[in-house]
Amino acid sequence: MKWRWIHSGRNAGALQMARDQAALLSARETGCPTLRVYGWEPYCVSLGRHQDAACMDLSECEKAGIDVVRRPTGGRAVYHAREVTYSVIIPRNHPVFYSSVSRVYNRISRGLCSGIQQLGVAADLTRRTPDLRAHYRNPLSVSCFSASARNEVMIQGRKLIGSAQRQTAEGLLQHGSILLDDEHLNLPDFLAGVDRAESKRMKAAVASRTISLTEALGRKVTFEETAEAVCRGMSRVFEARFESHTLTDEEENRARSMVHEFAVFTAALPGTGKDSSVTVENNETFEP
Repeated sequence: MKWRWIHSGRNAGALQMARDQAALLSARETGCPTLRVYGWEPYCVSLGRHQDAACMDLSECEKAGIDVVRRPTGGRAVYHAREVTYSVIIPRNHPVFYSSVSRVYNRISRGLCSGIQQLGVAADLTRRTPDLRAHYRNPLSVSCFSASARNEVMIQGRKLIGSAQRQTAEGLLQHGSILLDDEHLNLPDFLAGVDRAESKRMKAAVASRTISLTEALGRKVTFEETAEAVCRGMSRVFEARFESHTLTDEEENRARSMVHEFAVFTAALPGTGKDSSVTVENNETFEP
């Protein structure tokens, strides 16, 4: 089974979200599934598709030079910093699509988990889903990493990867954050109406429920080695052959025309929005 492997490097969050949406809209024409990895420059908070942007303190975001964007998928807020973001796009007319939502989610999660295990950590999947309605009544629930749903990737009972999925007439988009370090804990610093004491409490609560690869392995973990491992894990679980690609010209042009749809707030700093799509850590790009 052929898949596209796309390493998009780091770029502004609104463009990265628009690229995921553009790849989803082009899924039928592309004809094969896509696995894309990317990062964020500048750092960014992404909100779920229906999440109220009033939860954000935009003055604090401006001071820190971070963007705020809206994802094409649902879920809660994520602070994107030192992580590997993955996205999987599967055309609706592809054989992989003909399964239940939960089975597709499970299979993608098993691919991610297989990759993480190759780094030398005992990752596994959650088996139970919490009462999310009750959880969402808790102020802590503004963060995606405050709870773990069924089939999310865990290490030592703590969440490593937060994911969200959406299905449309064109196909399926699932994307998520693989934590390399603990910067995600800084989300409360940018929430509206959260004082220092509450921020400290929220950070401690999320820290107890999440884990980064750096903490799990006891060493700094690079973007590249994590991306390579995820590609290998997905290849094994899906019995897929990955071919290195870039987004097509049509996809890239469509993405750039949609950027405004995903931008909630753009930090007015030098370099914001600069096209750094060819920049990757260590100046290396993995090709399967």
